[in-house]
Amino acid sequence: MKSCDEDKRLYLELIQNIINRMATSSAIVKGLTATTAAGILTIHNCSFSLTLSISIFIPIICMMFLDIAYLRKERQYRRLYKLVCKDKHTIDLDLNVNCIKEDLKNDKKTKWYNCMFSWSIWLFYAPLLVVIYVVKFCCN
Repeated sequence: MKSCDEDKRLYLELIQNIINRMATSSAIVKGLTATTAAGILTIHNCSFSLTLSISIFIPIICMMFLDIAYLRKERQYRRLYKLVCKDKHTIDLDLNVNCIKEDLKNDKKTKWYNCMFSWSIWLFYAPLLVVIYVVKFCCN
């Protein structure tokens, strides 16, 4: 028969594995974004036009929102992890963050707009867009 501490440890491990997957997915999205932007710039070979602007801008924005979604979900699971650690959530091995929906309503870090303006988002995507437009002006 499992003890309560063993159940808690197992539950925290499961949550931590999800947090790790979200962080890994976010890093993969950032790598794909940089690769996509570089590939599109290479294909257009310094002929910067409206078509190029759209073909770079749309994938970057889409990937940025995907990255924001991963960050938001990661923060929700971090919140669940903290609640389990503080014994404020029952150990039912339910990995759905909707089970703490009421708690998430009060947590500002898990809101879309806070995730959107996170330093981990803007310190990657803003410089990437700046570099793309610097390349545009250097080529023309």
